Amino acid sequence: MCLVYLPVYTGSGLRRVLNVPTNGDVPFSYDECGILTTSLISINFVVVIILDLCVLFVFPFGIILICKVSILLNVICLARMRRNTLQERGVQTILTRVGKSQKMLKTVTRLIIILSTTYFLCNAPLCIFNILLMTSKENTVSMEHASIYRNVFHICMFLNNGVNFMLYCLIGSGFRKDFIGIFKSGSRSSSS
Repeated sequence: MCLVYLPVYTGSGLRRVLNVPTNGDVPFSYDECGILTTSLISINFVVVIILDLCVLFVFPFGIILICKVSILLNVICLARMRRNTLQERGVQTILTRVGKSQKMLKTVTRLIIILSTTYFLCNAPLCIFNILLMTSKENTVSMEHASIYRNVFHICMFLNNGVNFMLYCLIGSGFRKDFIGIFKSGSRSSSS
């Protein structure tokens, strides 16, 4: 990640900004930390935005989606194999065990859909906003508003990490049991 964002580190610095008020007050200048106009990132800013979009959103979302779909397919295959095995054994055991398999399948499906949707809703606004800023010919959003929007969207992106843990706790009973088991003194020695 450091290599990906190296142009940001090397292209940032203090720059002098001249503020000329529109109401006739005396102009003043101040130093601001930002991207230097002579830096590599300033020249290739579109490439950096696209790289940022891929590294922070497209690749992780694709990996999450592929992994969760493969988990769901494995659960479905295991449920079918279990149902076929139970059908060979007898009718009485089928009803109780198939119900457990269906419950597990519903839980996993719900977890996958909720976690993927949460990831998308928390991370997509920043990426869409950056694309809109990059592709618009005219300044549709002022720099002050763009900074506010970007900060809010960054908060949403970071919020995703905390929300995922709570969603796992709320939805996955197995996750809750394992999490609580970490803090029980007897479970550590018995599982080792």
